[in-house]
Amino acid sequence: MEHVLVVLDWNVRLNTSCEDAKKMNSSTDNPYLCQSNTECIDTDMGAYRCSCLPGYEDNFFYLKSGCTGQT
Repeated sequence: MEHVLVVLDWNVRLNTSCEDAKKMNSSTDNPYLCQSNTECIDTDMGAYRCSCLPGYEDNFFYLKSGCTGQT
């Protein structure tokens, strides 16, 4: 086998919904982590994850620059 496909599915495991996370700010222990040009998605595991908005790409949802590469 020469190649193996790997998919990483990141979740923010804070037992926090998108709505609650958005109310938090950087001065809390659990700030909202989705950045520019992203959307927040609640997961079935009681956490949330960030995803780039349509028209954007990159894997920078949690970095301050956010999703910047337009498709």
